[in-house]
Amino acid sequence: MTRCIVGAVAALWLASCSEPPTKTIEPSGGGIVSEAPDPEPVEPDLAYARCAGAEPGDDVRLERAAAALFGATAPSDDPETCVSPVYFAEFADGAALVTMTGVPGEACHGCSAPLSFHVLSASGDGYVVTRSYDDVVSTGTFGSPGEFKTLRVRNMNSIAIEHGGTFQGYSYGVIDFVLFGEEGAAAVEQEPKICLFSDSSGVWTEDTPTAETIEGEWRVHASGDGLIITLKKAADSASPMISTWRFDDSRLVLDGGDYPETGSGGECF
Repeated sequence: MTRCIVGAVAALWLASCSEPPTKTIEPSGGGIVSEAPDPEPVEPDLAYARCAGAEPGDDVRLERAAAALFGATAPSDDPETCVSPVYFAEFADGAALVTMTGVPGEACHGCSAPLSFHVLSASGDGYVVTRSYDDVVSTGTFGSPGEFKTLRVRNMNSIAIEHGGTFQGYSYGVIDFVLFGEEGAAAVEQEPKICLFSDSSGVWTEDTPTAETIEGEWRVHASGDGLIITLKKAADSASPMISTWRFDDSRLVLDGGDYPETGSGGECF
């Protein structure tokens, strides 16, 4: 779901709102808008409410972005609708705020964290929210949002999210990517799913005495159009398994190399 909640503020890396603009501000040198009109009032049913009881963090930029998002909306104690700011991403030509529904780490057993992405333009010493994209991707278990990294792939601003959890005794770690293109923020589909960690020790039984742990790391290919994934079995002296992946439109597909088959019971491998 996309929310257009302020008057049209142009940014180099985002299409403008569909509503007629009241004033257009041209981007300055680096692409970040240096000034913007006062935001129009947010409709009540479009307002975001911060989760009650949350203490401001140490990241000044994140808190300024959060102030732009929440405005004067009163905090909410409804875990199904309140949101928490979890990451601030600064790009060469803009910025974005990542929020999750609910309080980090306090969701039910096995529940993931729905993440939303809000595009920002600079305004004085703060920000204005120009577009919001709700529930773009869900991460982890127990409402844990994961770890974020800002990067650029395919000549587009992107945020990588490493996250994981435990499912029926299997612990796993995966990575997701959100790209900011002309149509807004969108999650990248993966074929197959990229796993960076797998541990089956939680399902050890006499019938299945062998537990296996696989750990991995990733990096963007020099071309910027794909990834290189390196996996290593913890108890194996064999050479690492290295695979290459390429971006194909809105998908990330296995392009070659050595990558294990994905398990069918919820585990990564």
